[in-house]
Amino acid sequence: MNILFVGKERLQFGGPSLVMSNFKKKINDMKFNKLEIMDVDKFDFKLIFQILFFKKFDNYLLKFDLVHFHELWSPYVILFAHKSQRLGIPYIFTFHGVLNKWSLKKNNLLKIFFLIIFSKYIFKISHAFHFLNKKEFDEVKTLSKYFSDKSFILKNGIEIESKDIKKNLNKKKIIDLLYFGRIHPKKGIIDLINMFKIIKKKNKFNINLKIVGPKTEYKKYLISKIKEYELGDYITFNDPVYELNDKINLFNRSKYFILPSYDEADSMALKEALSYGVPIIITKDCKFEDPEEFNIGYTIEHDHNKIYEKIKIIFEKEINYNEMSNKCHEFAKNNFDLNIISKNYIELTKEIVSGAKYSDNWL
Repeated sequence: MNILFVGKERLQFGGPSLVMSNFKKKINDMKFNKLEIMDVDKFDFKLIFQILFFKKFDNYLLKFDLVHFHELWSPYVILFAHKSQRLGIPYIFTFHGVLNKWSLKKNNLLKIFFLIIFSKYIFKISHAFHFLNKKEFDEVKTLSKYFSDKSFILKNGIEIESKDIKKNLNKKKIIDLLYFGRIHPKKGIIDLINMFKIIKKKNKFNINLKIVGPKTEYKKYLISKIKEYELGDYITFNDPVYELNDKINLFNRSKYFILPSYDEADSMALKEALSYGVPIIITKDCKFEDPEEFNIGYTIEHDHNKIYEKIKIIFEKEINYNEMSNKCHEFAKNNFDLNIISKNYIELTKEIVSGAKYSDNWL
């Protein structure tokens, strides 16, 4: 099975880029399978001209059994899908949450225009739609009549480190919070900053927050707010980490991973945190299991006062942290193992190409 991913390849673009990178490494290790990535950010006039008129590009594309789009809001995707269809190569989409209600509010009119074109000309011919969980599908299923008949569920997978977790935590009564991921308004980071204003005022708890992520304009805004509120002793920013050893060091020094997001599809950072034994503090909009039910973390709301009250409870609560940490790792191992999910993905792609749907993943 030869598969071509089309999307943004650079890791600073967040979850979708990491998903493609992980799949590429894992699937290319399998026998009889090959996966390549075409970066839409490298599309230029020369490449567009080749797509439209050159037989050489047709021959390149014809070596693939399937084209898998991990990008939507681009005219290049329309062009590429049209070319794939003309050559008889099936194609599918993974939306990674870009059709969720929160995401559609931004540039709403432009996205509605794109959706009309996609639904009429692209989705109609698409062989399948990949959703990361049932909650994502339920939220967007009314946007196109073609979703109900050609969609399957497959969660994101991550590499699970087999070696023992060795948490290097401060022995004192302290909570080291970690936010790890894209610095974006929808992530709810501003709610955390406002929560720390309360912590500073009451001065009762030894809590700090490390925000790790790439440079963005919004990151500059958040830094200005931290300076304005004089929260530098509580909140620090760090550059993103991509290497395994750097991630191990980062997560091993963090007591809780916090994600007060207003919208997620299937957060990779959240899953990575669990795999390293770091309990999670998340909102319901992360579209994840209830962490309190599985004793792998806590749920918060979109209100800095309520976040403060929950953090206060966590700080004062007597728990067996090592036990919770071990449960986090086991939960990740049992649910997100990239080895298992990659094999499921290959089987689903075979079904898509052959036209025979027999997997339980289909809706």
